[in-house]
Amino acid sequence: MKYMFDTNVFNDILDGNIDFKNFREGIICCVTHIQRDEINKTKDVMRRKALNSIFSDLAEEEYPTETFVLGISRLNMGKLGDGDLYQQLKDRLDRLNQKKKKNNGMDALIGEAAIKNNLTLVTRDMEFFRVMTEFKCATANIYQVINTHS
Repeated sequence: MKYMFDTNVFNDILDGNIDFKNFREGIICCVTHIQRDEINKTKDVMRRKALNSIFSDLAEEEYPTETFVLGISRLNMGKLGDGDLYQQLKDRLDRLNQKKKKNNGMDALIGEAAIKNNLTLVTRDMEFFRVMTEFKCATANIYQVINTHS
């Protein structure tokens, strides 16, 4: 089964909260460039290297973002979509996050890619989880995924 992993899943694996290596069978980890970009913003050099190693090991399929957003999207890694779903997701995340988290635009791009490619989003971000279920996207936390495949 194909899953779109949010960046926080890679952090949880690195931190030892999840022993993912025993549950790989049947799980196809999908990503966009957004997760890699978020990992590369990690200030601690050693942690960034470790996260990139986990990312490289797990990420099996990379999807382009469905909308190209200046300042977030990378050339040749995003489509020129109409942006409607992206904007709806971002607006909903902004309304839930009173402090307007800086990564709402990135989450919206990951979420839009999951929806449009019929992937199950895996995240522990409760606001992101909530928005994605409101938009009828299959959404799970990593423990649900592991239980499904163990």
